[in-house]
Amino acid sequence: MRDYLISGGSSGIGLELCGNLGKRAGTHLIIITRDRTRAAAAVKKKVGADTALDFIEADLADPGTGAELHKLLDQALQRRPAAFIHSAGLALPCALRKGDSGKVQQLLQVNTLSFMEITRWLMLHHHNAGPCKVVALSAQAARHSLPNMELYAVAKAALEAYVRQAAPALLPLGISIYALAPGFVDTPMARSSPLWQLHPDFARYLTDSGLQPQGLIPPEAVADFILYLLDKPGPYGSGGIIEL
Repeated sequence: MRDYLISGGSSGIGLELCGNLGKRAGTHLIIITRDRTRAAAAVKKKVGADTALDFIEADLADPGTGAELHKLLDQALQRRPAAFIHSAGLALPCALRKGDSGKVQQLLQVNTLSFMEITRWLMLHHHNAGPCKVVALSAQAARHSLPNMELYAVAKAALEAYVRQAAPALLPLGISIYALAPGFVDTPMARSSPLWQLHPDFARYLTDSGLQPQGLIPPEAVADFILYLLDKPGPYGSGGIIEL
């Protein structure tokens, strides 16, 4: 049985990934979600009948979740998983000149700090554990200026900085870590972004403007690339930021 820990598996890229992994024999998915009932209904439609499923109900936007997460992970996992994929994300409109402290905290908590806390749990459970791969979903926004999304971009840039800095410390513990930075993906989170609201025919806007000439990226394409990273043997390229 191979354990896969996934945050944000109830929609978008995370849900597609659950579906792909769930078709493999001997898979155990542990999904961190804010709403266990909603996540279970969505995931069970995607995976095989024999897939083992467990859900950890936690609000990653809550600053007080960190210590509680460690207890919940201890209860759900008997050993360190083969992989942890952080697909949970939050893209609140939050411009620099209008940013309030509450929104800033939420953006950092979901996109960056919760990921760091779960990775720390993996580090603490390295004894007698097999290799582990960690993949965090970042975004092209970390390198490009988007109106009303500057603080979201800051949170994703912080996530990428953590991946680069943590990689050397994680390798001796058997953990390789990567950040995957796609452009605009057709997900519920992207559809709620300010830029999408300004341009109802968003796919056409991306191609016509040259912002993303290939158009919208389907979530299953990103999920397939994550599978490639998980299946790739060895820790090569750990600490890398991969643009998609």
